Amino acid sequence: MKYGSITLKKNSIVKKGDYLGIIGSTGKSTGKHLHFAVKKGKAYVNPKDYLLGDKKIQETLVNEFFYIVKKGDTLSKIAKKFQTTWKKIYQDNLSTIGNNPNLIKVGQELRIRK
Repeated sequence: MKYGSITLKKNSIVKKGDYLGIIGSTGKSTGKHLHFAVKKGKAYVNPKDYLLGDKKIQETLVNEFFYIVKKGDTLSKIAKKFQTTWKKIYQDNLSTIGNNPNLIKVGQELRIRK
């Protein structure tokens, strides 16, 4: 990917069609490419089975992650997407959101805990 174009943070959850960054080539590579890895605990595992859908990453292993607010998001919509409550998200992000839970802003990074 093009240096500096990555839009994700560590432990981001992505779905098909999400924007990751700009295609490019860095370092001594000979062409455009992307590195994809699956890590269980401290060990990397072959991602092939996950990419093919033969194995699923257990959501119970993901206890906390960060979500970037997109246009049209509300705390209720985000909570529903991640099976939590808007109140929990609000409490965990009070310093980011401020006193009004209805005023989240596009681009804000919210901590999501399960």
